[in-house]
Parts: sequence; C-alpha cells; structure tokens
Amino acid sequence: PVAADDDMDFLLDDNDSFVKSEQPVSQDDKSATSPIEESILPSVDDDFLQAENQTEAKEESIKVETVTVKSADSIVIDSEKLGEELGISASDYDEFLNEFADKAVEAEASIRDKDSDAQKKAISSLINLSQMLHLEDISTILEQIETQTGDIEDSAIETFYAIVKRLATKEEQAPVQRVEEVAAEQESVVEQASDDKICDLVFDNIEPIHFDFQIEKAAEELSLPVDLIEEFVGDFIVQANEEKQTFIDACRIGDVDTIQKTGHKLKGVASNLRIIPLADTLEQVQFCEDTSRFEPLLKKYWGQFLAFEAFINTILHNQGEN
Repeated sequence: PVAADDDMDFLLDDNDSFVKSEQPVSQDDKSATSPIEESILPSVDDDFLQAENQTEAKEESIKVETVTVKSADSIVIDSEKLGEELGISASDYDEFLNEFADKAVEAEASIRDKDSDAQKKAISSLINLSQMLHLEDISTILEQIETQTGDIEDSAIETFYAIVKRLATKEEQAPVQRVEEVAAEQESVVEQASDDKICDLVFDNIEPIHFDFQIEKAAEELSLPVDLIEEFVGDFIVQANEEKQTFIDACRIGDVDTIQKTGHKLKGVASNLRIIPLADTLEQVQFCEDTSRFEPLLKKYWGQFLAFEAFINTILHNQGEN
C-alpha cells in the first residue's frame, strides 16, 4: 500500500508556486504588489505620452490665419483666354464683362449697405455672374465681402470697385476698338478672291423655325436674375444680326474658316445662355467640312434665330406694357 502523503504528490507543481500563493501574507508585505497584480496593472506608454505632448505643443503653436485681400492692380483679366474657355471671342467676352460692370455699379449702394438683405442679394448675384465668366479672383473678393467683417470687408469692397472702375474705363474704349475690328474685317473680305464661292447665301424669305426656350429656366440653371439673362439675350440678338453679313460674305468668297469660326463664336454664346437648338445647329456649322451643307445649315440657323428673336421681342414688349 502507498502512503497517504504520496497519494497527494500529483497535486503539487514542481516549483510549488501554488502552495506558496496560498501562504498568508504578512502585514509588511501588504504594500508590495504581487506578480499577478503587477501583470494586470495598466502600463504607461512612453510613446503615447510623447505623441500627446507633441499634439499639445502643436495646438499651442497654431495661429489664426490672416485673411488678405488681393490688390486691384494684381488682378489681370485676359479677355481672349477667358473668352476661349467659354467658346466666344474676346470682343464678345468684353461685352459680357461690360454687363457685369454695369450690374456692379447699379448694386454699389446695396453692397455698401452692410449686413442688409439687399447686400446679400446683390453679392450673391454678382458671385454667380463672376463664376459664369470664370473671374475667379473677383469671385474670391466678393466672397470676402459676403463672409468677412470690419476692415477686411471694407478693403474687399474698395478693391472690388477699383476693379469695376477699371472695367468701366475699358468699356468706354470698346466701341472704338470694335469699329476698327469691323473695318479690318471688311477690308479683309474685299481683298479675298471670289473664285472659290460656296454659294450666294440669301437670308430673305426664310420661315421662322420655332423651338422651346424659357428664360426663367435658363436663369435658374445659371443662378442669375431673369433680367440679367434678358440683357445677355438682347446682346446675343444684336451680335447675331451683325454676324449675318459675315456668313453671307464668307459664303460668297469661299472662306470656310470664317464660317466655322463665326459659327463657333455664336454657338458659345447660345450655349452659355441655354439656347440649345440654336447652339446645336451652330455647332454643326462649326464642324462642317462639306461645303455643300453650309447653305442649308445656315438657313436652318437663321430660321431658328428669327423665331427666337420674335419670341424675345414679344416678351419684352409685354413687359413694357405691364
């Protein structure tokens, strides 16, 4: 028979730590932490503390960003480049720019009336118009007027109207420049030979081709006031009537390049004003390579234009009566 003590040997670990852990803890040892307690206490990560200290240091070093307003002289408006981006000529772009300047002058009292509903409305309209014309720097200045206060707002207002004054000066020079351009174009037409005539284009007796156009919808899509869209449409009608003879002369002398460029110029304006059927026909003129198609395409365009012009004139006439 095996002794009773030997029967219990299998319960004991070789290093008898189990037995030791069961021994009473003296009063002096109560302040000491056992190996098990030590292993479950949270440790302080030095890297974490260092990162936290760095974050606090960064937060202390952050400075409030200073808002600066660009000077008027530093803002350059390249009509040729911006017009190309919009698909129109530099002279056409200048006309839109003149409209923008006129609107800014009309809104000056409202814009200087700080924190008023009139100021908010005027600035919103001018921001939308400046964005349409790709005038990023001017849009930024208008946004500063809209969002800033005190000296920054005052500075932005003065800078904006310094730019507007410069645009108004440019507008005064524009008619002379336009006369010179027209004279040069006419001289160029006279000098060209007529051996390569495409056709004798005649716009008489063309029936109007009606299509749907809604000024309110165009204004909504462009985020611009209806009366401003009406002014732009009026400018487009004047321009189209002026370019009528350009198409006739170019067809007579076989100047395909002028036909395509004029179609491209008018298409850009029509597209920007959301006059889609006209823009689509003019785009076909722009990319037409078959000279036999110019006459029917241009007559279709003119029929659409006549219907559009009559529609706009009716609207303006009704407004005048009201």
